Amino acid sequence: MDLERHHQINHASVTASTINIPDDLLIAEVLARLPVKSIVRFKCVQKSWLAATKNDWFVCRHLKFSRAMPPDVLIVPREECSDYEDEEIGLSNEISFYRLREPLSKDIDDTKVELMLEAVQPEVITHTILATHCDGLVAIATATDQVYVSNPATKEFVTLPLGSHDVREIKIPSAAIGFDPWRNQYVIARYFYHNYMVLEDEDTGERSFEYDIGHEVFTLGLGHSWEITENLPLAICPFARPVCMRGAFYWCTDGMLNEYMILRFDLYDEKFGMLPFPPGCHHGDLAELSGKLCFVHAANVDTICIWQLVDDEPEPVWSQRIYIDVFSKEISTYGFFPILSRDTEMLIAVDDEKLYQLYEWSDTMSELVDMEDGLEYERADGSKLSFGEIGRIMYHVVPFVEGLVYVSNIATDEFVTLSLGIRDVHEIKNPTGALSFDPWHNWYFVAKYFYRSYMVLEDEDTCEQSFQGDNWHEITDNLTYVISPAARPVCMRRAFYWCADGKFNLDMILRFSLYDEKFTLELFPLGSTMVFFPDLSRGTKMLIAVDNVKRYQCYEWSETMLEVVDMGVELDYER
Repeated sequence: MDLERHHQINHASVTASTINIPDDLLIAEVLARLPVKSIVRFKCVQKSWLAATKNDWFVCRHLKFSRAMPPDVLIVPREECSDYEDEEIGLSNEISFYRLREPLSKDIDDTKVELMLEAVQPEVITHTILATHCDGLVAIATATDQVYVSNPATKEFVTLPLGSHDVREIKIPSAAIGFDPWRNQYVIARYFYHNYMVLEDEDTGERSFEYDIGHEVFTLGLGHSWEITENLPLAICPFARPVCMRGAFYWCTDGMLNEYMILRFDLYDEKFGMLPFPPGCHHGDLAELSGKLCFVHAANVDTICIWQLVDDEPEPVWSQRIYIDVFSKEISTYGFFPILSRDTEMLIAVDDEKLYQLYEWSDTMSELVDMEDGLEYERADGSKLSFGEIGRIMYHVVPFVEGLVYVSNIATDEFVTLSLGIRDVHEIKNPTGALSFDPWHNWYFVAKYFYRSYMVLEDEDTCEQSFQGDNWHEITDNLTYVISPAARPVCMRRAFYWCADGKFNLDMILRFSLYDEKFTLELFPLGSTMVFFPDLSRGTKMLIAVDNVKRYQCYEWSETMLEVVDMGVELDYER
């Protein structure tokens, strides 16, 4: 009896309520220390946990713990454009974010990097990008005045409203993201040219420039459009990275068009100020290292100098932080950029291809990893990321602190891109997705179907066609019927409904329950065909769509129909 009782005691279930841990203590000290992936899973355990993850206090506390961890980096592989005048070569519609964990903490012996997010957009993302990061958010500018903001940890990729038009034909777009401590908001800044002309003297051949450059900011969570600020006093260097720190944006000017200066845009009063370049520097890049504004300068082909702004002086004063002889280390100055620093160690990107560890106290460098040959980049469908059709691969690297800042909760007029789904092999398709609310989990769900294989076989004698394929529903059961690509899906009463394709199987309706995530079959109404589509109904009246152009009003009690509007002729669509 004693042995049996002892056995039962050792195997009794232990829960938070059993040992009487207060819920607020679990949230503040346990949940806040977990990775974002775990928090997203655990927030459905109980309502208090779900509410906590949406609370600003919890987001800030989680961010505090994340900042205390050894820093990670995001790698964004891009194929370099070989001809900037060819717009089709210079742009792509896919972008992927890979996470390399704690590169300064240990030897990189694991060749795999973690895919955080894979997104597809219209073909407007340039191959050369200047990504910027703040608290887990990444800003990506495009060639069409569009800016995307992403949180790879929460799988969000949000399209901001269109910015002011930049008249330059060939450009490397740039946008910076940062935090405004006075308004407690995240802000994106970008510059654009109202006018840009290159003039050449016919006699001397000397070139001069005429330009009018503007600047605008977008505050996430406030307003629906970009806010024009005062004009920039000088032209911006298109190849220099912007930096946001301590409530201000910093931009390097373009020495070809005007004098070399650093422009400082203060988010408090929204005014521009100027800082001089470090002494003897005529070109370079800005970087934030351990909360300090730094300037990276290639003194010549053999040496790199990193300067640091002394912020405890009444006037801006630069001090030399480190002087690196790259020639003796057989390292190129091309693409030499410090990504982050910790104590006396610094992570350096070189040639847009390799990562080095620099020890400031001894001026020694050691190669950590070759991002092209030493790492494996796996896509969402399990295939390997491959490049090389256009030009060499550039591996853009930004520091990354995992955060719970939900872009879709604070952005306005947003167009959110979900992470890339499993690839559909059907070449000609009418892609369909359905959106609904799941009352059991208190979440919104998006469902889609895809084909892993698809073949139409034709009998040589009878010419009859048959279907052979493998039809799936995203991360759920395998579909037993082929979905009709022309039929709209519907979600109501906690289930998705899909119409089967009568060309390849029986006319059926597939019902996918959100409760148990299982499929059931329902028969079509006898003799039914799809002629038009009812948009909505009220009382005995119904609005009918015909030919995707006209809308009719149908009176159910009299079976009469009256044309309401021809949307192609009678309506004006203002941009």
